[in-house]
Amino acid sequence: GGGLRHQIIDLPARPQAGQPLALEAVVHEHRGIALVEFEPVPAAAGPSDWMQAISDIVDALRGAANLDQLVDTLAKSVKQLSGFDRVMVYRFDESFDGHVIAEAHAPGMEPFLDLHYPASDIPPQARELYRTNLVRYIADTGYRAVPVLSLAHVRDARAAGSDAPLDLSHSMLRSVSPMHVEYLHNMGVDSTLTLSLLVDDRLWGLVVCHHRSATVMPVRLRRACHALSVAAGYMVGFHAQRDHAGATRRFAQLQAQVIAAFNQVDSSLDEVAEAAGPALLLMAGASAGALWRGGQIHPFGAWPGAGRDTERGTSIVRCARDAFVRTGADLFSTEHAELQPAIEASELSQFCGLMALPLGRLGHSGIVWLRPEYRHEVSWGGDPSKPMPVETGVDGRPRIGPRTSFARWEVLVRERCRAWSALEMDAVRTLLPLRQVLATRDAVAQLTRKTARFRALVDLQSDVYWQTDMAGRLVMTSMPPSSGRGPYLGRTLAELVAGCAPEQQDALNAALQARQTFRRLRMDGRRISDNSRYHLFISGAPLLDDGGRFEGWHGTTVDATRDIQMQASLRQKEAAETDKLRAVALLAAGIAHDFNNLLGSINGLAELCELDATAGSRQARNLGRIRQAGDRAALLVRQMLDFSRQTPMAPQRLLASVWLAHADGLLRAALPRHIEFAVTIDADGPVNIDLVQMEQVLLNVTRNAAQAISKQGGAVRLVVDLADPASEPGPASGAATTTPRHLRLRMIDNGTGMSADILAQIFDPFFTTKPVGEGTGLGLAAAHGIVGSHGGVIEARSEPGIGTTFSIFLPLADHAAPEAIKGAA
Repeated sequence: GGGLRHQIIDLPARPQAGQPLALEAVVHEHRGIALVEFEPVPAAAGPSDWMQAISDIVDALRGAANLDQLVDTLAKSVKQLSGFDRVMVYRFDESFDGHVIAEAHAPGMEPFLDLHYPASDIPPQARELYRTNLVRYIADTGYRAVPVLSLAHVRDARAAGSDAPLDLSHSMLRSVSPMHVEYLHNMGVDSTLTLSLLVDDRLWGLVVCHHRSATVMPVRLRRACHALSVAAGYMVGFHAQRDHAGATRRFAQLQAQVIAAFNQVDSSLDEVAEAAGPALLLMAGASAGALWRGGQIHPFGAWPGAGRDTERGTSIVRCARDAFVRTGADLFSTEHAELQPAIEASELSQFCGLMALPLGRLGHSGIVWLRPEYRHEVSWGGDPSKPMPVETGVDGRPRIGPRTSFARWEVLVRERCRAWSALEMDAVRTLLPLRQVLATRDAVAQLTRKTARFRALVDLQSDVYWQTDMAGRLVMTSMPPSSGRGPYLGRTLAELVAGCAPEQQDALNAALQARQTFRRLRMDGRRISDNSRYHLFISGAPLLDDGGRFEGWHGTTVDATRDIQMQASLRQKEAAETDKLRAVALLAAGIAHDFNNLLGSINGLAELCELDATAGSRQARNLGRIRQAGDRAALLVRQMLDFSRQTPMAPQRLLASVWLAHADGLLRAALPRHIEFAVTIDADGPVNIDLVQMEQVLLNVTRNAAQAISKQGGAVRLVVDLADPASEPGPASGAATTTPRHLRLRMIDNGTGMSADILAQIFDPFFTTKPVGEGTGLGLAAAHGIVGSHGGVIEARSEPGIGTTFSIFLPLADHAAPEAIKGAA
């Protein structure tokens, strides 16, 4: 009972009971029925401890340095153990065509090494039997099958179903297909032994033993071969997994180089393709390729034609794009591309097959790789194109017979590239996050263009440097004053701005008389030449000689006329720009929705794979990296949306303790488990905030703190009290301390800290220090904008090696001094 499988029982000879020979009984249970098979003990059974011989073979296999050495050792060892004339290691490809990859045979026999056999030689039902029965033995192909009687014949039973056929799937003595026996006869084989090689419960290959005469193998030797089959399958899987892991590590390094090149948002796509090209070619084992975006092609490698806009290059991209539109697949590959116009013989040395990855909807964007023709000979055991013979069976109906010819047949493969492997396809699929990188590049490029246009207008403004003598008369100026009141040399500043408002002139005269530095005094007037309006800002400081004595004035005049006029024009366009920004936000949201669905599928599949109990530790680590990459890509989406969000505020009056309690769980979830997090509320107060937006501010700052902490013992503290930012006007000297009008939230970490140069730019949306794949750098820029929209201030202080403190100041709702609430959360 209990599913007993092939238990061997020795039965000594009992002549007095009608059993003249010693027998070996093999017992197994299948579908609730115990089956017993009897075989006579061979006269020369050989050593009784076959497991020791198997153990020696396993030790030899363990010493193999690679898969080729392993299968070669396996073929030689099985031949020595079994004594068969020929032993072959036969590997299946993805289509279950077979390939002899190792062989050991008796002297004088024709070698079968490197021969290929079509999948039809071992049909699916036979492959399933090989998968479930690891050892199959035919002692003599000339045997005569004996019918198996049903239970009704044995016990004269009449119960319903008692005459059902007996399932002998796991029987050692079951007959084999007559077609298989005929196949062996056609090969001149009288006895066979087959050991299955399973990798992850899939039939990877077979160890096939042929003998030119009948053989006798003891039962215990065949059972020992079962253990050898299991051990060899595990070792084949180990080498295959090791090779796969090594390739995966190489592909991960290449993927990082590709993403780094694409993240250079200041580079053109031509420059990106050139920088990423070598890594892209190595990932796919290709000779050429191109990134296409809309109607533009950005080639790399030996792309056909002299330029990127050739007719042939366009036809290649069109073939890939049409395949995605037609199938909706996430990858397309072919060993021979069907192009219009068709590929000419002279072009095959450049390209023949292609593989393409979509990076946009309906083939809008993508990457395509090319391979040249791989012309080679394949040796088959018989003509693979010859149809199987059709015979008439005993029932008079036609049946397909086995092949009769096994002569070496050489086939020249032409107009095909080297096949794209599953490993290469998986490597290329790791580049799917480039979809979001390209979307981010587009959004940043749009912002950059707007900023560039604004800065170009600002650059049109120019400062005028001037200098006066002790009486205040101009003695030097870099260009004529914008007021147009000339001649200007020898005249005072007050005379040059005589047409401005009286209060503006009074402010300038007062500054000059006081001999104190003044900054950006505004002067509005009309030019004498055309009566047009002008707007100036004048700044100046006293000129002192080496002894500290007053010698005159020097300073600058900035013509702000264009700037002010531009601001008025920008206000008129504000409504239209707002609509455009909302459209950008909707587009970004749509991209994020689609990409997050893809990330959900990737992470879901990774989680399912992580639950596989058979997965090794290396595979588990690789799956963890996949999930981390998916999480980083999701962060890119969120930060881009935060920065471009144009939704209106929905403020509400809340106590700090209330909304921080609401955000506590969100902040803790954003921090890795090894980082401690604590909240201390030293003073509470009401503020008018948009809860969702302010939670996003705290989340962005918390994530920034988490990324700065790489050591154990990392900690982040959020301290809440009342204080005013440094920009707020303080009390006069000697005056009583005023009551703070702001709620201050300080996020304090003990991370790596930042230098002064980096600290000065952290709120700039076009500046980032984050490594590739860990964020866009827009999180702090978004936080700065949100706090500013609340009438608040965000500041940062940092010391390299010690940590960073972000301080967020929010105006109290009533500007009154709320009762301080001591405590900690």
